[in-house]
Amino acid sequence: MLKIRHAIPVLAATAAFTAGLAPTASAASGPAETATRSATVTSGSPVDHANATVVHFGYDGKNTYQSPILDGADPKAADPANWLPGTLAATAGAGKNTAAPAQPSAVGFVCSLWVGKVILTGTLEAGTEQTCTGAFSEQYTVAWFERSSWSGWRSMTTSGTGPATGNQVNDSTFRVSCNTGGGTYDYRLRGTPMARSSEDGRLVAGPTLTGETGRYTCGT
Repeated sequence: MLKIRHAIPVLAATAAFTAGLAPTASAASGPAETATRSATVTSGSPVDHANATVVHFGYDGKNTYQSPILDGADPKAADPANWLPGTLAATAGAGKNTAAPAQPSAVGFVCSLWVGKVILTGTLEAGTEQTCTGAFSEQYTVAWFERSSWSGWRSMTTSGTGPATGNQVNDSTFRVSCNTGGGTYDYRLRGTPMARSSEDGRLVAGPTLTGETGRYTCGT
């Protein structure tokens, strides 16, 4: 299993977030290297949290906040309240409706993204599970595949954008076909969560995180 990066105690993390962090970029990060292949994206099923990484992020109408990248197998990892300011988690939670606009009492929003392990089922595939509560109007995930090489990780596909929704839960499955040239490599999916505020229209990008790798003979 992956280990938690940046081992930040809950109380220390809360103090740091309460002090305020620099706003995150308003557009998703993409593959660092140009890729010519594209991944297909469809609505999917919930991710196996025990074999996934997760990150939480939020927006209070002024500042953005984010958790460390967490191991989904850690029981504490699932709850954003363990990693984000309590006031943000509480007020965002006031608007936990699944389809209609957030309740008037909701201020800001909190989202979580889970990125699953790459598996081979005729094609390479990996799932993402994104949840949001509070004052958001839409949410979606941008993701791409990478493969190992002698010089490090290389982009295998261009960025794919999952379906956008105003619902609380948004599950997507990303796929790419194997290359007929063969070759055995490690493969992984990297994903960036996106959410738009229903209060001021700002599109907020959460941190990019990497799912667990799978090693297969699937080419480049």
